[in-house]
Amino acid sequence: MTADPDYEKGHPQLAQVAIQQGTLLAHNLRHLYKKHPLEPFRYVNKGSMAIIAKYKAVVDLPKGFFKGFFAWMVWLFIHLIPIAGFRNKVKLFFSWSWSFLTNDPTLRLIIRPRKNIFLQTVQKPNKIIQGFI
Repeated sequence: MTADPDYEKGHPQLAQVAIQQGTLLAHNLRHLYKKHPLEPFRYVNKGSMAIIAKYKAVVDLPKGFFKGFFAWMVWLFIHLIPIAGFRNKVKLFFSWSWSFLTNDPTLRLIIRPRKNIFLQTVQKPNKIIQGFI
């Protein structure tokens, strides 16, 4: 099923696999353009992390496992690092802190009302009028 001998039944369904595959794809496209041999994909397991509750998380690394408050802090730190720019990191940190302190679990989604582009039929005596609203 896969050329990776460590994952004969397929790779885990994780974002890290897709990130590594995308990086290799870009590398192989450059090789293809230059007519160099392509490199096969080999997944490097960096571990898995999950937040379970406030102050609690689990971190499963290739060389160890830990849980609790320290794992929760590691999860926060690791997810803050890839954010681009110092200002964005600070904004996200304060947003997380505010949500944490106020126990506000709501999502920050921006939802704009859509204009109704569907035809609406209005019946009047002896007439049918169609148009956009």
